[in-house]
Amino acid sequence: MEYLARSISIKRWKLDTARGSAWIRADAVTNCLKTQEDVLSFWECNLDKNSIDEVATAIASGFKTLEGISIILLAKTELEAIGCNYNLTDGETPLKSAVNKHMDVGKLGLDDLSKLARLIAQKVRTSTEGQLLINQYTQNRLLELIGLEIKKGNININSLNEKLAEKFK
Repeated sequence: MEYLARSISIKRWKLDTARGSAWIRADAVTNCLKTQEDVLSFWECNLDKNSIDEVATAIASGFKTLEGISIILLAKTELEAIGCNYNLTDGETPLKSAVNKHMDVGKLGLDDLSKLARLIAQKVRTSTEGQLLINQYTQNRLLELIGLEIKKGNININSLNEKLAEKFK
Protein backbone atom coordinates (compact mmCIF):
# COMPACT_ATOMS: atom_id res chain seq x y z
CA MET A 1 0.00 0.00 0.00
CA GLU A 2 1.35 3.34 -1.07
CA TYR A 3 -0.54 5.82 1.11
CA LEU A 4 -1.06 6.72 4.76
CA ALA A 5 -4.36 8.30 5.76
CA ARG A 6 -5.38 10.44 8.71
CA SER A 7 -8.49 12.26 9.82
CA ILE A 8 -8.15 16.07 9.85
CA SER A 9 -10.38 19.11 10.04
CA ILE A 10 -10.26 20.56 6.51
CA LYS A 11 -11.49 24.01 7.55
CA ARG A 12 -8.48 24.49 9.84
CA TRP A 13 -6.10 24.05 6.88
CA LYS A 14 -7.74 26.38 4.36
CA LEU A 15 -5.73 29.26 2.92
CA ASP A 16 -6.09 32.67 4.57
CA THR A 17 -5.31 34.92 1.62
CA ALA A 18 -4.78 37.92 3.91
CA ARG A 19 -1.89 36.11 5.66
CA GLY A 20 -0.35 34.37 2.65
CA SER A 21 0.29 30.79 1.59
CA ALA A 22 3.02 30.08 4.16
CA TRP A 23 0.71 30.78 7.10
CA ILE A 24 -0.86 27.76 8.84
CA ARG A 25 -3.30 28.14 11.73
CA ALA A 26 -1.95 27.00 15.09
CA ASP A 27 -5.28 25.20 15.64
CA ALA A 28 -4.59 23.06 12.55
CA VAL A 29 -1.37 21.80 14.09
CA THR A 30 -2.50 21.51 17.71
CA ASN A 31 -5.81 19.83 16.90
CA CYS A 32 -5.14 17.78 13.77
CA LEU A 33 -1.55 16.77 14.52
CA LYS A 34 -1.87 16.03 18.21
CA THR A 35 0.79 13.48 19.09
CA GLN A 36 0.93 10.88 21.80
CA GLU A 37 4.47 10.08 22.92
CA ASP A 38 5.74 12.00 19.85
CA VAL A 39 3.85 9.67 17.48
CA LEU A 40 0.95 10.29 15.08
CA SER A 41 -1.60 7.65 14.13
CA PHE A 42 -2.16 6.90 10.43
CA TRP A 43 -3.83 4.09 8.47
CA GLU A 44 -2.33 2.38 5.46
CA CYS A 45 -4.44 2.40 2.28
CA ASN A 46 -4.46 2.45 -1.50
CA LEU A 47 -5.72 5.23 -3.72
CA ASP A 48 -9.14 3.67 -4.29
CA LYS A 49 -12.52 4.39 -2.74
CA ASN A 50 -12.93 0.98 -1.03
CA SER A 51 -9.58 1.26 0.71
CA ILE A 52 -10.28 4.82 1.83
CA ASP A 53 -13.77 3.82 3.01
CA GLU A 54 -12.14 1.14 5.15
CA VAL A 55 -9.93 3.78 6.79
CA ALA A 56 -12.93 6.03 7.45
CA THR A 57 -14.80 3.08 8.96
CA ALA A 58 -11.81 2.07 11.11
CA ILE A 59 -11.55 5.59 12.50
CA ALA A 60 -15.26 6.34 12.93
CA SER A 61 -16.12 2.99 14.53
CA GLY A 62 -13.86 3.96 17.42
CA PHE A 63 -15.73 7.20 18.14
CA LYS A 64 -17.92 7.78 21.19
CA THR A 65 -20.22 10.02 19.18
CA LEU A 66 -20.33 9.98 15.43
CA GLU A 67 -19.77 13.09 13.34
CA GLY A 68 -18.56 13.76 9.83
CA ILE A 69 -14.84 13.44 9.14
CA SER A 70 -12.30 14.31 6.47
CA ILE A 71 -9.53 11.90 5.53
CA ILE A 72 -6.28 13.08 3.94
CA LEU A 73 -3.96 10.74 2.07
CA LEU A 74 -0.21 11.25 2.03
CA ALA A 75 2.06 9.13 -0.13
CA LYS A 76 4.64 7.17 1.84
CA THR A 77 7.30 8.65 -0.44
CA GLU A 78 6.20 12.17 0.55
CA LEU A 79 6.57 11.32 4.22
CA GLU A 80 9.97 9.75 3.60
CA ALA A 81 11.08 12.86 1.67
CA ILE A 82 10.47 15.08 4.70
CA GLY A 83 12.23 12.65 7.03
CA CYS A 84 9.22 10.99 8.67
CA ASN A 85 9.58 7.36 9.70
CA TYR A 86 6.61 5.02 10.03
CA ASN A 87 6.08 1.52 11.33
CA LEU A 88 3.23 -0.95 11.42
CA THR A 89 1.44 -1.31 14.75
CA ASP A 90 -1.90 -2.83 15.74
CA GLY A 91 -4.62 -0.24 15.38
CA GLU A 92 -7.26 0.36 18.02
CA THR A 93 -10.45 -0.10 16.03
CA PRO A 94 -13.48 -2.36 16.16
CA LEU A 95 -13.03 -3.03 12.42
CA LYS A 96 -11.18 -6.36 12.39
CA SER A 97 -9.88 -6.05 8.82
CA ALA A 98 -8.13 -2.76 9.61
CA VAL A 99 -6.31 -3.62 12.84
CA ASN A 100 -3.19 -4.67 10.94
CA LYS A 101 -3.22 -1.57 8.69
CA HIS A 102 -2.35 0.97 11.37
CA MET A 103 0.89 2.93 11.14
CA ASP A 104 2.67 5.05 13.71
CA VAL A 105 4.57 8.01 12.30
CA GLY A 106 7.26 9.24 14.69
CA LYS A 107 9.30 9.92 16.83
CA LEU A 108 8.40 13.46 15.86
CA GLY A 109 9.92 16.73 16.97
CA LEU A 110 8.80 20.28 16.29
CA ASP A 111 10.68 20.48 12.97
CA ASP A 112 9.05 17.22 11.83
CA LEU A 113 5.58 18.51 12.74
CA SER A 114 6.29 21.74 10.88
CA LYS A 115 7.27 19.84 7.72
CA LEU A 116 4.24 17.58 8.03
CA ALA A 117 1.94 20.58 8.58
CA ARG A 118 3.29 22.25 5.43
CA LEU A 119 2.74 19.05 3.44
CA ILE A 120 -0.85 18.75 4.66
CA ALA A 121 -1.59 22.44 4.06
CA GLN A 122 -0.25 22.14 0.51
CA LYS A 123 -2.41 19.04 -0.14
CA VAL A 124 -5.57 20.63 1.24
CA ARG A 125 -5.02 23.86 -0.66
CA THR A 126 -4.18 22.29 -4.04
CA SER A 127 -6.29 19.12 -4.18
CA THR A 128 -9.10 19.05 -6.66
CA GLU A 129 -12.31 17.06 -6.42
CA GLY A 130 -11.95 13.53 -7.71
CA GLN A 131 -8.26 13.11 -6.81
CA LEU A 132 -9.16 11.03 -3.71
CA LEU A 133 -6.40 12.73 -1.69
CA ILE A 134 -9.01 14.51 0.46
CA ASN A 135 -12.17 12.54 1.28
CA GLN A 136 -15.10 13.89 3.24
CA TYR A 137 -17.60 11.65 5.01
CA THR A 138 -20.94 12.73 6.43
CA GLN A 139 -22.34 11.23 9.60
CA ASN A 140 -24.93 9.35 7.54
CA ARG A 141 -22.30 7.85 5.23
CA LEU A 142 -20.25 6.69 8.22
CA LEU A 143 -23.34 5.11 9.78
CA GLU A 144 -23.93 3.30 6.49
CA LEU A 145 -20.32 2.05 6.30
CA ILE A 146 -20.26 0.89 9.92
CA GLY A 147 -23.66 -0.79 9.47
CA LEU A 148 -22.40 -2.70 6.42
CA GLU A 149 -19.37 -3.97 8.36
CA ILE A 150 -21.60 -5.05 11.26
CA LYS A 151 -23.78 -7.03 8.81
CA LYS A 152 -20.69 -8.65 7.27
CA GLY A 153 -19.44 -9.64 10.73
CA ASN A 154 -16.33 -7.43 10.50
CA ILE A 155 -17.44 -5.28 13.44
CA ASN A 156 -18.89 -6.74 16.61
CA ILE A 157 -21.58 -4.31 17.76
CA ASN A 158 -20.51 -4.92 21.37
CA SER A 159 -17.05 -3.52 20.55
CA LEU A 160 -18.55 -0.12 19.69
CA ASN A 161 -18.99 2.64 22.23
CA GLU A 162 -22.41 2.15 23.87
CA LYS A 163 -23.80 5.40 22.49
CA LEU A 164 -22.71 4.55 18.95
CA ALA A 165 -23.89 0.94 19.23
CA GLU A 166 -27.43 2.16 20.07
CA LYS A 167 -27.74 3.51 16.52
CA PHE A 168 -27.50 -0.06 15.16
CA LYS A 169 -29.93 -1.83 17.49
